[in-house]
Amino acid sequence: MCELLGLSCSDPSEIKLSFNEFCLRGGSTNIHKDGWGIGFYDNDDDGWRIFLDDKPAFSSKFAEVVKRHSIKSRIMISHIRRATVGALSISNNQPFMRFMWGRQWVFAHNGDLPLFSQDKFKHFNVIGQTDSEKVFCTILDYLWDKCPNGDCDYKQLTQYIEEASTNLSQYGVLNFLLSDGKFLFAHSHSSLYYTKWAYPAGQAGFPTPGISVDSPEVNQSMVEGIVVATLPLSTCAKWHKIGAKQVFAFEKGQALS
Repeated sequence: MCELLGLSCSDPSEIKLSFNEFCLRGGSTNIHKDGWGIGFYDNDDDGWRIFLDDKPAFSSKFAEVVKRHSIKSRIMISHIRRATVGALSISNNQPFMRFMWGRQWVFAHNGDLPLFSQDKFKHFNVIGQTDSEKVFCTILDYLWDKCPNGDCDYKQLTQYIEEASTNLSQYGVLNFLLSDGKFLFAHSHSSLYYTKWAYPAGQAGFPTPGISVDSPEVNQSMVEGIVVATLPLSTCAKWHKIGAKQVFAFEKGQALS
């Protein structure tokens, strides 16, 4: 299966992803060699920047581009792939993105759903071949039907995502990250962890190999953040396991549920 990485910050921060630990798992120290992707929410343009590559993350030239550029964001979702369904191609790489309610939604999934065979959707089209993309479209269809005008709050969204996930979980393993650029939602089926950190504005302070966060100076004393990962990325931070079939919502570095 694949691995997930997500981040929610209180303020736009430069996420320096040398990928040391996480990206090395993409074909060097682990078996996830079938491509990778990362999405940053651009706070200035009010939209997502997504980089995808079907090459191993640890040797990807696009990963080098991400390393060299200063990209500041409050929310990030990344995925390294071990292909089980679908060819090695950009169209099958995650995160996936769709438009709904006038904003972009981004999704990345870890797990296999061999019993899930739905291929027709009310409001969205599937581009690639993966069950993950079909799951994404199914969840968005459910949200659209439950809240046609998009005026539901995070508690309602969390509830609807949990309802859709409960139904989908009967078909296989469903660990995923989902975001509309404001909230980061995390659903755990078997393995998903999060940790919280805080540090003075303008300083890097997250003690995990491969990830450092550099925030600009802001008018507050502390910058806060949440990191979500398939497996803990370090032993020097306290990681909390998200319970099976639970949905957690995060906003600006805070756990809302």
